[in-house]
Amino acid sequence: HWFKNKPFKMKQAFVTKYNKFCKDTNYTNMNEFMENNYPTSSSFTKKHLIKMWNDTQNKRLLTFDSLRKLAFVQHWFKDYVDSHYDMVFIDEAQDFDPLMLEMLLNDTTVPKVFVGDPRQAIYEWRGAINAFDQLPEKTFIMEFYTTWRIGNPACER
Repeated sequence: HWFKNKPFKMKQAFVTKYNKFCKDTNYTNMNEFMENNYPTSSSFTKKHLIKMWNDTQNKRLLTFDSLRKLAFVQHWFKDYVDSHYDMVFIDEAQDFDPLMLEMLLNDTTVPKVFVGDPRQAIYEWRGAINAFDQLPEKTFIMEFYTTWRIGNPACER
């Protein structure tokens, strides 16, 4: 690959920008992402990040995050989830991911059940969101005021 013998800091900078693109639900085009998020980046940087995304789309550069971005961009969930499942159950929704949430809400029509406790959110550092804050207004939300694990004092605010 073109950055095989490049310094670690350079590789890290590219990977950081690339991963941010892969996790961003607002952009499907790397050039637009770069223009709006890193307008002062060099043409060298933009060119190679665009190449990285093209390599991903051609299945030559695949990471966990880039596969998820491909699923998002190419709507892999569309039809598949609806034709294979009667319902989707999401546990720990307080630590859900914007990309997955958008795919589930926009690319599927099966009923969804989101379960979680916003006060137990622990993955904000990796970009997790509280899915309950992002659900459509018409969503039926049911709160529970009892815990069977450690007793009712845990439910008190």
